[in-house]
Amino acid sequence: MTTHPRTFTVVLELAEEGGFVVPVPALPEVGTQGDTYDEAMAKAREAIELVIEDRLARGLPIPVRT
Repeated sequence: MTTHPRTFTVVLELAEEGGFVVPVPALPEVGTQGDTYDEAMAKAREAIELVIEDRLARGLPIPVRT
């Protein structure tokens, strides 16, 4: 299988209890959080990869550009 790099917009929202909540608008099933910027971004990358893997396994489309 050939992979093509994709870029997704993530939104870093300050959580009331501290840290960040990170939704990904193009992939509504992604929702994660982290105590720091770096942790939130790392978790977002991992969640995006898992969702893409799941979508491919189920034959669902992957957004090309967001």
